[in-house]
Amino acid sequence: MVNKLSDVSDIVKQTINDPGQSFPAIMKLATSEDWKEREVAATILVEGSKKKPGDIVAEMILWADHANPNVRRTASEGRNANTAWIIKDGLRKLKAKYPEKVEKIITTQSVKHNNYPK
Repeated sequence: MVNKLSDVSDIVKQTINDPGQSFPAIMKLATSEDWKEREVAATILVEGSKKKPGDIVAEMILWADHANPNVRRTASEGRNANTAWIIKDGLRKLKAKYPEKVEKIITTQSVKHNNYPK
């Protein structure tokens, strides 16, 4: 079981260097029934967005429309008031750089998927 970022340091490093190669592993965490693993998945995306924001945003746009609500949540975790730390380091910074793309993630969540998990 993955409980913290240090449990998946190899995935974090891979995400920073080549996000496309790490998305399947992050997706596996995002689909977990364990909220801690899903939180780690969102945190990995935040870390990756610091070095490769365009790659992360492009993938989050795809994930925002995923059939699994936990994947959608991972894609838009920054808009959840309970995860202000992600807003600080994640989507807020990305929104400044890619406003239209990040807005698409948020809009997809709000409009198409009213069953956003709590």
